[in-house]
Amino acid sequence: MKKDDYNDFTDLNESGYTKEPQGEPMSIRTRLVMGVAAAVLICVLGLTLPMLLNAISPAVPAETGLHTDDAPSVVTTAAHASTTGILAVTAYGAQWEETVLQPGEAFTLNEYSSAQSDVPGFPFVISVPKSNAGINADAIRIDVDTGSIITWEPPDYTVKERGKTYILSNGDTIYWSPLDKQGAAIRRCEMIVTGYTGNDEAYTQKIIIRQTEDFQYTAELSK
Repeated sequence: MKKDDYNDFTDLNESGYTKEPQGEPMSIRTRLVMGVAAAVLICVLGLTLPMLLNAISPAVPAETGLHTDDAPSVVTTAAHASTTGILAVTAYGAQWEETVLQPGEAFTLNEYSSAQSDVPGFPFVISVPKSNAGINADAIRIDVDTGSIITWEPPDYTVKERGKTYILSNGDTIYWSPLDKQGAAIRRCEMIVTGYTGNDEAYTQKIIIRQTEDFQYTAELSK
């Protein structure tokens, strides 16, 4: 710049007609620091924003098929529901083959004769299977519509007729006599097994006992 030009530039500054000199441009380092700070801020917002929204609006429970309001009624119903397969009903076939009755499967019982057999009737053992050990069977009631229930227990093995209803404990054995009061063979019997939890009837099972054409008997757990 020439001296005269410099004097003219000074005179313009003093008279107020020149623009203020612009600031220096940002350095590359400054721009880099600001970019990193902005990226960090975006990441922080991305992580914390969903948490803030959940705190403001509680999450909706996942669909489970069971509403909280329905749970008490479901539990109450289950405690009094009549179901099958909870108690194990063990019967005895030929050569005293032991089997647990299955729903819908007729099982041929061991031959019985009041004059020749060593037992007083067809034996049945009622128990809670190990797979259902969590089920509480405080008492088990047996009802039959025909024939009679008999117990025959050690140590004296005295035959005791119990009529058509009897209360037993888990694992006890009862005998069903297939004869009526006149000594005639009974063709069919419905045996109802009811489990109790406390004083409440918790579950029930039906066993159908039938005489076959060859005068044998089968037992079948109803479905």
